[in-house]
Amino acid sequence: KGYEGMRQDVERCMHHAHVLKEMLVAAGIKTMLNELSNTVVFERPLEEAFVRKWQLACEGDIAHVVVMPNINIDKLEEFVQDLLQS
Repeated sequence: KGYEGMRQDVERCMHHAHVLKEMLVAAGIKTMLNELSNTVVFERPLEEAFVRKWQLACEGDIAHVVVMPNINIDKLEEFVQDLLQS
């Protein structure tokens, strides 16, 4: 993979994190994301089945998702739609 491959992975993760943030904001969900991060923080979903299904890390009334290299836009869309349905 090399340095260039790792750089591309990081850029893709950060881009996808920003896409997820925008999707959540558009859905009316309060969201936080540091500019140079791939961790999206948002309001904790109420439905525990959703939290378990997506293996969300939660503390109190917040949850977060770490966008990894294997995550694509289709998976982000699935996540947001599933969240909205819960």
